Amino acid sequence: MRKIDVIILAAGKGTRMGNDSMPKILMKIGGNSILKMIVKTLLQANIRTLNFVLGYKSENVIAELNLLGVNYNFTIQKELNGTAKSLEEGLKSFRLKGDNLLVLFGDDAGLYKPKTINNFIDNHISVRSKCTMLILNEKRSLDIGALKLNKNKEIVGVIPKSELKNGNKYVLCGAFCFNKNWITKNISNIKPSERSGEYPLPQIIDVATSQDIAVNSFELKNLNEWESVNDPIGLRLAEAKFKQKI
Repeated sequence: MRKIDVIILAAGKGTRMGNDSMPKILMKIGGNSILKMIVKTLLQANIRTLNFVLGYKSENVIAELNLLGVNYNFTIQKELNGTAKSLEEGLKSFRLKGDNLLVLFGDDAGLYKPKTINNFIDNHISVRSKCTMLILNEKRSLDIGALKLNKNKEIVGVIPKSELKNGNKYVLCGAFCFNKNWITKNISNIKPSERSGEYPLPQIIDVATSQDIAVNSFELKNLNEWESVNDPIGLRLAEAKFKQKI
């Protein structure tokens, strides 16, 4: 039986939502919070102990977790300075038992199906990857860069938004699988963004390529299983995709 741990990064607040009173993971899609949807998906994927890195209004998230009756652990990210630092806090705080680790961005993970999570994990383990990222071939114009892939569909870099051309492009969907020992040793090597000063987890690509380590990709085929809920538009799109998915 495979052994894998999970860390859900859920420290952010909904500033771009125009709502400073609620953590993003408590935003609702289809009448349920993103948190409840993630918990349901992970339990159905046979992941029983959930580890959360919380931050903004953590007491609200904890209250809902208690209502859900799930087996969980949490730690608090005191300084909200990026997803890499959030994961670093989790790696220090949680007693992780498996050789591999699933990491989810809380605001990206509400629409995944249990089968997708299981297939993603199985792919990562089967190729013995140090780092696997869930990606999607996106036709829309997004306010993010795209991933640069080689002929083997390994991720070798990022194409800045300013250099993107029209047409399909691969983007990160907010889910990662890591070899636990490798990410623990290398998470602190991520450098801050020049634009924001935060430490973004996707920059682990640079760390891996500097070590000549291939970053494995796993493509999400169903476009209705991902939407980044960062603003009101993202929330509306997630709601529409949820209705199509069911």
